[in-house]
Amino acid sequence: LGTTNGVTHLMGGALHLDPPTSFGVPESLVAADPTTLYYQLRLLQGNAAWLGNIRLDEHLYFGVETNATLSVVGQISGPDGWTKQGPGTLQFKTPYTNNYEGYSAVFEGNFIMDGVFNQPVISGYSFDIFGDPGTTRAWMIKHNQIADTTDVEIHTGGVLDLSGFND
Repeated sequence: LGTTNGVTHLMGGALHLDPPTSFGVPESLVAADPTTLYYQLRLLQGNAAWLGNIRLDEHLYFGVETNATLSVVGQISGPDGWTKQGPGTLQFKTPYTNNYEGYSAVFEGNFIMDGVFNQPVISGYSFDIFGDPGTTRAWMIKHNQIADTTDVEIHTGGVLDLSGFND
């Protein structure tokens, strides 16, 4: 991983990132096996970045543990979506417009939308924010991070913090 100039196919199970580092130069990740219902990219501790693109042919679960931050820098595309779990922070920090089509959700912890101005990082048909009060927050640090075609639903305990930006 990291320097293979290839593609990592996640065929079920979990890819655990530990110790923290950067992956995906220019490695891509594909969640692709339709017979498997569970895919997970999980950061156990510290800070790490997935630098390559991610193709969501199937739903991908991001698991980020306490006091950990996982940054996704590559473009996220494909017909499916993603779910964020765990008390840590997931950040989409990309210069690309993400164009995945599926459902996305934050169930726990923090999610930071940090794409290029006017290029959405949230592109699927629906974005839901769940959580216990005070423990789940999604926020943007630039304008227009959620596609105009994406439905947003904030559930009890979930917080969408626009931080004064427009969307």
